Amino acid sequence: MGDERLNRALALLFVLLTTAPLAAEELSDDPEGEYQPTVEELGDMVIEGEVDVTAIPGIRLPIEKIPSNIQLFDGEDLTRTQSLSVGEYMNRNLMGVNVNDAQSNPLQPDIRYRGFSASPLLGVPQGLSIYVNGVRFNEPFGDTVNWDLIPEGAIDQMVLHPGSNPIFGLNTLGGAIAIHTKTGFSYDEGLPQLDFSARYGSWDRHEEELTSGWNNGTFGFFLDLRNFGELGWRDHSKSRLNQAMGTFSWRGDEDRASLDLTLSASESDLNGNGGSPMQLYNINPSLAFTHPDNTRNSLFLASLTGGWEMTDQISLGGNLYYRRNDTNTFNGDDSDFVACEDTENSGLVCEEDGDDEALVTDLYGNTIAASDRVIGATNNRSKTHQDGFGGSIQSAFTQDLLGMENQLIIGSSYDAAKINFNFGTELAALTFARGTIGSGVLVGESEVNLKASTSHWGFFVTDTLSVTDALAITLAARYNHSTIRMEDRFGTELNGD
Repeated sequence: MGDERLNRALALLFVLLTTAPLAAEELSDDPEGEYQPTVEELGDMVIEGEVDVTAIPGIRLPIEKIPSNIQLFDGEDLTRTQSLSVGEYMNRNLMGVNVNDAQSNPLQPDIRYRGFSASPLLGVPQGLSIYVNGVRFNEPFGDTVNWDLIPEGAIDQMVLHPGSNPIFGLNTLGGAIAIHTKTGFSYDEGLPQLDFSARYGSWDRHEEELTSGWNNGTFGFFLDLRNFGELGWRDHSKSRLNQAMGTFSWRGDEDRASLDLTLSASESDLNGNGGSPMQLYNINPSLAFTHPDNTRNSLFLASLTGGWEMTDQISLGGNLYYRRNDTNTFNGDDSDFVACEDTENSGLVCEEDGDDEALVTDLYGNTIAASDRVIGATNNRSKTHQDGFGGSIQSAFTQDLLGMENQLIIGSSYDAAKINFNFGTELAALTFARGTIGSGVLVGESEVNLKASTSHWGFFVTDTLSVTDALAITLAARYNHSTIRMEDRFGTELNGD
């Protein structure tokens, strides 16, 4: 209680010290403190600027001509608010966005926008599409989004497009998020600029980040290095994250042509244990009900983005990319496996399903003898290897139509991936601290060994006609052709095309 009062007193003192100079300055011009500016003195508040029309950066429109209430922020906003992650910033500052901490880890948020999700959890219906520099960031397997793999310090601009805009393709049911990262040309021309930040807080949470950028008008580079770690506010919740991103850039005469080569790597080891019963929470909030609940991601991304203004009215843009991500999960949990009660299977392991029991067998079809080693807990493991590659190309034409300003964009995209997914359930026992001890016995019915390939062709067109200075009409359409092939390497039930 004493520490809490001290913290409140220090916070109040900080507020008084930081607001006193401002109050003194205002009162110096108005001794009685009664002055209130009029609307005419404040003037009109006008939101100006341009945003990219599609996921590929380079072709832009004024914000007032975009037929939706887009929301955008930049790297300075992230720095100013000291947000730990993109998800935390969106939760606090963007309308309609909230976070469900299903993973109980600050770097694994379940982002929801108007009821649609972009989540790292397999099986969640994904209703948002995410792009980084025009590269689709939804994973090929399950369309999940691993927010920990997006380097926060490298973000130059992030735009939330609401609604099912067909330009952004698959999963764009509730909206799309287009992220553009910094380049050397995000900085002033001249000497290299270097920024370093470090933070430390409760639960041994620390973050160190180094960013640097430079350009000479023709060539430039950008570098972002980040290290994050914490013990977590609960037991067995240690997490770490290491990220590196580098971008090498070229600009042609008068910036009519551009090339950006981006290389990015991320390694994360995150623990986010599930919710606890109130009885356990009341004993000690830091106790974990069951553990571990671990996710490890390893990402490598290479992308080449380019643009060319062929004439004042015709421009071309596109990208190529290769993306590899390995995800390993380990979840220790309680169990639905019990000793069989019926006489026929007495002494064996059964799975409870309501009032019914089903006999459990191992990988080889053998029954499993019930013992303390195999009753009480399970270890669920998964391994996902994804190799993705593809690219996009688009052209913009800005010739007037019937005497009115017009912008026509025609483009195409291709995304393909090869996937290997393995999942297994190991029978285990609970320790006194509600951890798990594996038995080495795998449940045959739960075993999955899947090989899959995906390919998605897309063709899109959008046209914005400025009828007057205050009225613009936009039409957009997209055609997608998707192929998914699955090969079950453990059985035949998952085979499909």
